[in-house]
Parts: sequence; C-alpha cells; structure tokens
Amino acid sequence: AGGLSLWVGATNTASRFRLLPYTQIVQYGHWWRLFTSQAFFGSTLETALGCMLLYNLRNTERIMGSRKFGSIVFITTVLASSLQLASSVMFNLPSISPGPFAMLGVGLYSFFHKIPSTSVISVAGIPFSNKVFTYSLAAHLTFSMGQASLMPMVSSLLAAAACNTDLLPLSSLRIPQSVCSFLRATLGKAMDYPPAPVPMVSSLLAAAAC
Repeated sequence: AGGLSLWVGATNTASRFRLLPYTQIVQYGHWWRLFTSQAFFGSTLETALGCMLLYNLRNTERIMGSRKFGSIVFITTVLASSLQLASSVMFNLPSISPGPFAMLGVGLYSFFHKIPSTSVISVAGIPFSNKVFTYSLAAHLTFSMGQASLMPMVSSLLAAAACNTDLLPLSSLRIPQSVCSFLRATLGKAMDYPPAPVPMVSSLLAAAAC
C-alpha cells in the first residue's frame, strides 16, 4: 500500500483510481475503480498516517492467522465498498478517498477487542492506555480529508463489525484452501501466519526442556 501510494502521488494519478459514485461508475464503465481504490492512499498525508497505522496493527493478523484475517478482509472490502457506493449517492460525494481502509477496519476492530492494554501513561495527570497512539492515528486518518476519508473508515469499521458478530454467519467464511496454498507458494511464508503463535521465549524454553 505504501509503495503504490508513493508511486501514485509522484505521478499525480490518484484521481484516476478514486472510487466514484455508483452512477458515474456505471455511466463511464469504470468498474475497475472498485478494486484499485482499495490498493493505495490518495495523498501524502493519508499515506503517512495509513502506513504507520498498518504497522501498529500488524499483530492482529498474527493473532487471527493469515487465512482468517484474509477472509475477513476480503468480505469487509466487499461490504465496505457497497456501503461507500451507497453513501456517495446519498450524500452526493464527488469521490471517496482511496486506500486499504477495509484492512484498517478489520485491524482496528481486532485491536480494540483482542489486544489488551499493557500499560497506562499519564498526560497532564490524565491516565491513558498505551493504545491511545494507535487510536490517535486512526482518528487523524479518518478526518484527514473530511467526508472523503470519513466515509471509507466508518463503512470499513461497520463492515468489520458485521463480519465478527455472532448474529451473521460471515465470521465462519474462509478463503478456499487452494487459494491459500497458491499464495503460500507464490508469496512465501511472509504472508503465512498461523493463528495464536507461541511466543519465541516459550518456544526456546520448550526446546531446552526437550
């Protein structure tokens, strides 16, 4: 996402990939925008905030496992894109900020629910969780471009919540194992995290005990 965002920014081509209102997508036949709008951020500010946020949320994939994480991101992307198209028509938005907001939505939802706070910091006598920096980055990214960035973040968070609720069967859906095997063979182990990995220290102690 970061590399593509820098390339788009350097070539000044972001406007060609933004998500347009549904009526314009149909009128001009720009269906590819549904996919390209999820690949990179549209401005330098969004790129900086988004990359830092993705880095801070990297452990959520390790906790969930690559297959589950990828499945929820895919479903969230479909749901969030649908919500964004609907909101662009309802609120007459000229365009919506591009970026992997669906991945951020899944990461933020899991970060809030599954990653506990490990310490408390005090600012002017007011206690804050050590997770406040991540939430601050998310807030800055959400409002960085006004409604254009607010819509994709809110829709992604709502879609991520829908994928994780017990009221809908979406959380049990998975990417086919054949697709996972193909990605593992082409992209390697860097994209293959098992769920709930054993900490390195525990692994070393277990090896020593054997």
